[in-house]
Amino acid sequence: MKTNQIISKRKSSSQLYIDALQENYAKVNVIRVDFGYKKPFSDDITLEDANKDLKQMLTNRRSKPSIFKHNIGYEFKRELTEAKGAHIHGFIYFNGHEVKNDIAKAKQICNYWNKEITKGKGSAYNCNLNADKYKYNGIGMLDHTDKEKRVNLDKAVEYICKDEQVVKSSDNTKTVAYTRGNMPKKKSNAGRQRN
Repeated sequence: MKTNQIISKRKSSSQLYIDALQENYAKVNVIRVDFGYKKPFSDDITLEDANKDLKQMLTNRRSKPSIFKHNIGYEFKRELTEAKGAHIHGFIYFNGHEVKNDIAKAKQICNYWNKEITKGKGSAYNCNLNADKYKYNGIGMLDHTDKEKRVNLDKAVEYICKDEQVVKSSDNTKTVAYTRGNMPKKKSNAGRQRN
């Protein structure tokens, strides 16, 4: 499959994924974080190390309800660049009826990455703190009626769907750069009306 086809398929999959989240939750709180590593650690961190840390964080969600309770989904893109080394861009979705403060939730996740997952080697950026600086601001609380914010979210997520760089592991095999959560099962809408 050609790169353009892969990107198009990924974007379509992401849009369907967010559609499914919005079908189940009238409000979705969108958290945007960037995970990486501090110097001098970043010089020695491999893509496999970053993948292992991300997998550990995702695996630990059940055992960390103070942080991840009401988490309904995620999308991540791993990158390996000369300037930053291995790093990860991500969108983490929460039930907006339960998680109201996006900045505080992003801060919790960033602290968890820095202190517990990477044992002090990590660095994390809370994008929700400066959401207004983004050209397409689709982060924070997304109400099912807010069509403009949803369009902005789709445009923002497009970045992590792109496959512009070849991401290879140390054994020279290509690594999947993009990952998302499982497609949610449709909830019953009995008794719930939306305007």
